[in-house]
Amino acid sequence: MSQVTQKAGRSFPLLRTLMGCQKTKEAYGFTYYGHRVSPMVERDKLGYFALSVFWRAAAHYWSRPFGKHDQIDLGWHQEALRLYLIGLAPFPKEMMLYFVVCNDPFSQNRFYTPSKSSHPGNTTTHAFQARGLNFLLMTGNDITETMGTLCLMSGLDRWIMVRSCQDMVAGTQARLEMQAEIGKLIGVSRRQN
Repeated sequence: MSQVTQKAGRSFPLLRTLMGCQKTKEAYGFTYYGHRVSPMVERDKLGYFALSVFWRAAAHYWSRPFGKHDQIDLGWHQEALRLYLIGLAPFPKEMMLYFVVCNDPFSQNRFYTPSKSSHPGNTTTHAFQARGLNFLLMTGNDITETMGTLCLMSGLDRWIMVRSCQDMVAGTQARLEMQAEIGKLIGVSRRQN
């Protein structure tokens, strides 16, 4: 991943590559790059990386300080994703992976582990941030055809979107920091009892 992410005090190779391509469209604050204008970007590798991180976050309890355990719940989609990752099944139809390259310095220096995100309807969304790369995984039976067109793995154009992620990443960081503080308080309370 070091070939695509921003390095301290240096350039962000993936963003620089995309900026050198003709943008496909702009809408809703995003600049879109389809695979036809940016074929040099290895979407399968980026997608596999992200999907494997989501699967690992679902398959294992990750211990954190103060007794908190992180794990995301992909439900029955976890097995479908595992079969895809080991090459025994196609990309699941009830799954969609959005990929946003963040063009702001704040987001390019942040990382957070997969966590549940909010999305209206019966779709479950999880997200993680890795130094300027923002991945959102949606699962559910109500993923519409229009939503599916934005999927990095199975959408017709295999979009990579670019925008500032600062507000979103700062909000997520604040939420996660608040959860950590609550975890500390609970841990202190348990030790005192």
